[in-house]
Amino acid sequence: MTAQGPDDPPAGPAPAEERVPAATAEAGRGEEDASARGRVKTQRWLSKRAARLEAELQALAGDIYRHLHGGDPRGLSEPRSFQLTLPLEPKPAGAEPAPLFAQLKAQTREWDMQAKGYAPGRVYCHRCASHACAHAVPPSAGTVFSGYSPTGVPQWADLVQVLLAARNERVDLLYDERPATVAMFIPGRELKSQLLHTFGRASKTYDILGQVVCGYFRPPADSAERLALTIQVVEWRGAFGSFQLDLNLIGPDPEDAAPYLAGQERLRRALERARRKVADIERRVQPADPAAPRNLTPLREVPQVIRGLVQDLERQGRQGVRRTVHAEERGTQQRPVHMAIEDLHRAGPDQFFFDEHRRTIVVLGSRHRAHAFTPEGRHATSFSLDPAAVDRRVRRGRWRVATEEERGGLLKAVAEQR
Repeated sequence: MTAQGPDDPPAGPAPAEERVPAATAEAGRGEEDASARGRVKTQRWLSKRAARLEAELQALAGDIYRHLHGGDPRGLSEPRSFQLTLPLEPKPAGAEPAPLFAQLKAQTREWDMQAKGYAPGRVYCHRCASHACAHAVPPSAGTVFSGYSPTGVPQWADLVQVLLAARNERVDLLYDERPATVAMFIPGRELKSQLLHTFGRASKTYDILGQVVCGYFRPPADSAERLALTIQVVEWRGAFGSFQLDLNLIGPDPEDAAPYLAGQERLRRALERARRKVADIERRVQPADPAAPRNLTPLREVPQVIRGLVQDLERQGRQGVRRTVHAEERGTQQRPVHMAIEDLHRAGPDQFFFDEHRRTIVVLGSRHRAHAFTPEGRHATSFSLDPAAVDRRVRRGRWRVATEEERGGLLKAVAEQR
């Protein structure tokens, strides 16, 4: 007699259609009873298989969250769930869902972002204990972060109002015939001056050390609303409580902001310089030995970095007034794309997405970078994008995982252009 495995169908009567019909009504009723008992046994067997698969998927998701993101599933504030798309039959080219591992990795990454205080492009809301709430983003393109309320809710105000309240002497330049960019430094202690201690004033979940508010940037042709930006230096805690220091650019959705910032090459270079300095401070604060105490002295350089960024932005504004449109276009044509190319060649298959709206291929790089390419291999734009925003685009159908043909075509097209 052969032993039965856990995934083998249960032993029992063969399906009714495979048996010879009974000669009598009594035999027929017996056959129906046997068939019903067989279905019950089959249902129990399938239910046990489903329970085993469910337990294995839960364990797999927990291991991905723990080993790839440094989180502890037991420490999540509320139960988490995930949604998977698994084909039951072959699909046409380009329609396949992301592989199981890639889907679990993306969704557990969103758990990680929700569990931490930092998300690129968003301010942490202490009252909601989240950066995913509506308070965490500016309500319109022209507003900037003006500080926390006593209960930890981010406050937003028009750039002009913030500049006038601070009696900034350059605010009138925003209304010149050819407006200049105006930027202002605000220390972190001023932004938290109203925040109560019980709502996170001393918290390192998301600690703003200082910020720049700046604007305005020219609206694209299809919008009348000018763009203002908030640029913060933020201390926060990463995986296993590690010290993190980041330059966080707060504004509208990166893709929505791209038309405003097109051609702003000096702004891009100013932000890159500031990011490098912030990264250097982070490196010097965090010792090579995790057990050694942190050296907090380099944090004193943060205000100097932010003031240097203010000078770079205002220098850009003054020169932007003097430059001709032709000179601006010439500067744009010289925009370096070396980081986009490096990220392109390092990216794995699950980091290529096809944007159904813009018909571009988006490649995800390190440190939340994202690069959009045309299928012909032209670099369209680069922007920062947090993992939660990537997942939202995929769920809404705006993005899908790029096919192998699309990935290969892009790599070939880029290589031919270089």
